Amino acid sequence: MATHLIRILAVAGLACLSPYLAHAQSSGANGSGDMAGSKDGEARSAIEQCLAGAGAQDPQSCIGTYAQSCGESEEGQTTQGMTDCIGQETDAWDALLNENYEARMTEAKSLDAERDAEGVLSDNEAAPLLRKAQRAWIAYRDAECDRIFELSKDGTIRLPETASCTNRLTAERALALGDDQP
Repeated sequence: MATHLIRILAVAGLACLSPYLAHAQSSGANGSGDMAGSKDGEARSAIEQCLAGAGAQDPQSCIGTYAQSCGESEEGQTTQGMTDCIGQETDAWDALLNENYEARMTEAKSLDAERDAEGVLSDNEAAPLLRKAQRAWIAYRDAECDRIFELSKDGTIRLPETASCTNRLTAERALALGDDQP
């Protein structure tokens, strides 16, 4: 039990620190900001191009495409490199997810205000339900990817496998929220 708790705390600590580590890497020692920031932009651009092209018919086909091409580069040949490539794509999908969530939240609040102005009584308003659904999705994503980590915990593949889980679920949620227009 104690080993499991230590492992969970270590993973949680890395997850909490990763945005700061990525920022430090992108800023570089001299503050030039050359590598990670441009890689994040490359991932976002690749996803947007995919979604506008072939992915318009099958958006799910865009999941993992940047990470795969990045993983084929010299940088992506190590376990850490693979994990970094997947993480860059996840960051891009997460930004899209947040944009789609904010758009849906704005619509939900507008709908709630419209219904309130019309005197429509409802026990369930759209905005709080969207927030509740998003929080439940986050709990699901975290639990599912923790499960994947546990399945692979005895090998170095656990990090790319867990990162792939987070990437896939984040991308799927971003796409779902993008399609979820009234």
